[in-house]
Amino acid sequence: MRQAYRDEAMTKPIVSALIDTYNQGRYVEQALVSVMEQGLSPSELEIVVVDDGSTDNTPAIIQKFLPRVRYIRKKNGGQASAFNAAIPETHARGPGYVRAESRHRRRWPWALRGSRRRSTR
Repeated sequence: MRQAYRDEAMTKPIVSALIDTYNQGRYVEQALVSVMEQGLSPSELEIVVVDDGSTDNTPAIIQKFLPRVRYIRKKNGGQASAFNAAIPETHARGPGYVRAESRHRRRWPWALRGSRRRSTR
């Protein structure tokens, strides 16, 4: 059983970055780039973007990042419903929530990973 857990852990990403967006076309590219510049490979960092029914250019911007980013488009329902749509699509132990208008310091996922490790002891 311990070996199975170890094998599963090796195939799962360390961090899942969930980005919700609604009409944030002017910011979402910056948020995606800042998350991808964290220094983690696609096998370590998965990125899920939930477009909560944007009517601006958000879908076209997100398309530029496919297939590196998993893209979910849904009818507008608010931030909580966007994150709820994304959570089942993640594969890491716990998601990191990212707002589309955010930029993130380098090492952001490592800080998240460390806080998750401490909280599970």
